[in-house]
Amino acid sequence: MHILSLFSTDILGGIASHIVGLAKRLTERGHKITLMTRGYWRGKREFNYEGFRVIKVPFYPLYPFHVYFHGYFVRKAIESLSPQPDLIHLHSPLVPPIPKKWPIVTTFHSPMLLGTANVESFGLQTFLIKLMGRTTSYQIERKLLEISDAIITVSQGVADELRTYYGFTGNHIYPISNIIDTAFYKPPSQPPKERKLLYIGRLCYGKGLFELAKSAKLVIKKYPDVKYTLIGAGPLEKKLRETVNKLGLDTNFELCGEVRDKFEIVKHYQQAYAVLIPSYYESGPIVLLEAISCGKPVITTPTGLAKDMIKDGYNALLINPKSTEQLANATLRLLSSEGLCRRLGKSARKTAVEKMNPETNTDQVEEVYGRATERWRQTR
Repeated sequence: MHILSLFSTDILGGIASHIVGLAKRLTERGHKITLMTRGYWRGKREFNYEGFRVIKVPFYPLYPFHVYFHGYFVRKAIESLSPQPDLIHLHSPLVPPIPKKWPIVTTFHSPMLLGTANVESFGLQTFLIKLMGRTTSYQIERKLLEISDAIITVSQGVADELRTYYGFTGNHIYPISNIIDTAFYKPPSQPPKERKLLYIGRLCYGKGLFELAKSAKLVIKKYPDVKYTLIGAGPLEKKLRETVNKLGLDTNFELCGEVRDKFEIVKHYQQAYAVLIPSYYESGPIVLLEAISCGKPVITTPTGLAKDMIKDGYNALLINPKSTEQLANATLRLLSSEGLCRRLGKSARKTAVEKMNPETNTDQVEEVYGRATERWRQTR
């Protein structure tokens, strides 16, 4: 089967790491995979990435109609493919709907309606983000639900959200969590040498970054040697730096910017004392999977995939979103007990290995492809 995977992010990191991993496993089973994503306005570009043909389609940031405009170039690019795909796998958010000329499977990684609703209010920019989530993005996702012959969600929570907030009533929806390579993301051979608390992700709205900074003020009063390492870039980087400096924490915070080398990323995990994911809302964060696979104690919020995989006090610590006090208390709890950290990390690794079986995951995806193809044939 020739499968075209269409997504909207860069080929490195985040959702793309899951897509490339799935592509490798499907290739091992005899499928042909083509990857397609956003490019730049100068024109279509093709290259090879880890053995896969990658097509970058022209993209013009003409907000709020950028996805619709991008869809014109996507349709042209798909129609020019030779050989034509047997099935198209869309990865939402922010991919354009396409004609039903092929069986279509859509994975909902993060519904925009929920993601944009859970961002801080910082004036006009965040007002527009929330407005797009309720209008253009919402309509695009409703259309994706309509054209899809099968729908995959990265957690049971996302499946429930599609039914509750998008009015989806079909039975062709299948929760299948993302997975990562547990052989690559593995625990370190030695315990960390310093108290380094790690955040990896976009420096953007809804990630709990300012609660993290404010909680650090409370933590550092008791543990002045603690270091906070933040990996990522985004629109809140400048404001976050200003907040850190205002709180007098600049010597305890290291903002490293974006790191794309996966070997460097895994090194950061292995050197971390704990990983902090204080997001207001997540659906199936790759960071959570990578952190628990590396056997790290994690502090996170009970959203998305965490609802399915995390048991408070067993394989991570759960806190309420937007709670500076709970984040500070949970961090202090970990810093005061290396035994607790070891227990959480050991259970986290056990959960990762048990839940992220590549053969089972690939079996499930192939089964969905088969059901989508059959449904498409019946409805033609």
